[in-house]
Amino acid sequence: MTEVFRRRVTTLWGMENVVNPLVPAWYDVAWSSAALLVVAFTVLAFVSLVRAPQATGWRFVVWGAVIVFLPVLGALAWFVIGRAAPEGSASR
Repeated sequence: MTEVFRRRVTTLWGMENVVNPLVPAWYDVAWSSAALLVVAFTVLAFVSLVRAPQATGWRFVVWGAVIVFLPVLGALAWFVIGRAAPEGSASR
């Protein structure tokens, strides 16, 4: 067996894991960054929902559920169609 497969890393709890030579370290950084962006986008959409004057009652509840349960699609839908002023409302 080669040295690459024998290399071990001790985790926080003292358990040993074999390092996977097929997955580079940048892969972990990329996925962690993607997850952070999804969380930030979802929080931004939820803050926008809370501050939106047209989101009241059931509309607020439904949009909040969509944003929470479908983080990327729900947040994108909120920014594209949810924030649009409802028909018949005049801006003053």
